[in-house]
Amino acid sequence: MSTMTIPNEVISHLESATTALTRQLSAGSGWTIEAEVAPTEIDGSRVVVAMLADDVRIALMMMSPFARGLIVGPPPADSLEEALELGFAAAARVLESVLGRTLTLGTLTESTPDEAVRSMGGATISFRLLDGDNHVASFVIATSFDITVEPEVETPVFDQIPEGSAPLAHHPVSMLADVEMGVTVELGRAKLSVAEILSLTIGSVIELDRLAGSPVDVLVNGTLIARGEVVVIDEEFGVRVSEVLGYEPDRARR
Repeated sequence: MSTMTIPNEVISHLESATTALTRQLSAGSGWTIEAEVAPTEIDGSRVVVAMLADDVRIALMMMSPFARGLIVGPPPADSLEEALELGFAAAARVLESVLGRTLTLGTLTESTPDEAVRSMGGATISFRLLDGDNHVASFVIATSFDITVEPEVETPVFDQIPEGSAPLAHHPVSMLADVEMGVTVELGRAKLSVAEILSLTIGSVIELDRLAGSPVDVLVNGTLIARGEVVVIDEEFGVRVSEVLGYEPDRARR
């Protein structure tokens, strides 16, 4: 049997399958369950193997005295196979929730440890069953594929684009005609130190980097698009455009 790395959340689910098995066995009350990568050899053990599907098998490796106790009961059972059927079936139901498919408990077969190793195949994980400090049995789960837990991810659904719809690039720019954009008129700029800014009072004069009579800049969303002269219209300021500029990134104001 080979080994595999299994996420902790999967080990927790598989341990639940082991717990379900032990609850069905009267001799299993009070057991401690410990996960291990590969089953520890048990001297003089007997092994019962059950196939749940073509790619999933489970097995219980037991000390012979423990196996005899299962056969005797209570409740009494006529054979080791009969004693284990309910436990294996309970474990299979838990494994179904991990694998997301139905598992049918097949015929139980008893074999030696060496024969079980050859028959199990695939990758395995084992759970040691301890009665106090005594290792009395191991529950082995074997698959021919890696057991993983996949997160549930919803696949996004997008509306279908109607046939015959024109690409965006083919629409006229007039479709943006009603979009409003901010227009700023800049008379000039100046740089002041923090001390100079703090010393400003009513009546202070700030000298700009623009000569008297020079055209002012007209910017749209911070981009220079035109220049003009300041005019007064009905007691409000306005700008008479004297020059229209094309979009030039190096001339955009930052």
